[in-house]
Amino acid sequence: SAGSGGGAGRELLGAAIAVGSALLYDAGYILEKQALVDLPPIRLHPVDLIRTAGASRRWAAGFVAMLAGLGLQVIALTLAPVSVVQPVLAGGLIALAAAGPLVLGERLNGRHRLALGLVLVAVAATALSAHGSGSLSDRVPVARFAVMAAAVAAVAVAVVGPARLLRRGDGRPSGLVPEAVGAGLLYGLGAVTEKAVATRLVG
Repeated sequence: SAGSGGGAGRELLGAAIAVGSALLYDAGYILEKQALVDLPPIRLHPVDLIRTAGASRRWAAGFVAMLAGLGLQVIALTLAPVSVVQPVLAGGLIALAAAGPLVLGERLNGRHRLALGLVLVAVAATALSAHGSGSLSDRVPVARFAVMAAAVAAVAVAVVGPARLLRRGDGRPSGLVPEAVGAGLLYGLGAVTEKAVATRLVG
């Protein structure tokens, strides 16, 4: 029908915009990573972190690229379900990690490759489970969203907080896994929040 054809077209356009968003995110990650390698040591303090990183033009360019990617991501989410947009964005990050040895000179060991493979399988499964534009949300359950956001943020803090207290003798964190888990939780929460904003914009 005409309605289903229009919905498919919107979803395809949303996926295409998500690809552009993923490319900008990847460019931003590369620029920021390259800049951080050349920067002096950074203390894990928000003010010091922003002051030191912001002094680098390359890092600022990467940050602007990621902001542009964020804008495209919101637009993509107004056109397609999150189950379509997020796999595209995750696929971009997987491609970036796989290209790390060529772009950034970083090495991937066997565990890294296995983890990337598992993530790729999860992304493919999520994409295959999408129901199409007919499942595009048209409202935001504010109460449930607030409870979910508070719970995820609390878990992220609970994961990162104790790890920040465990310091090595040189003052660095004892490991980056808790920080990475906390960042991943907050990143996922940010993606859901963007979808809520996109839904309100469509409404």
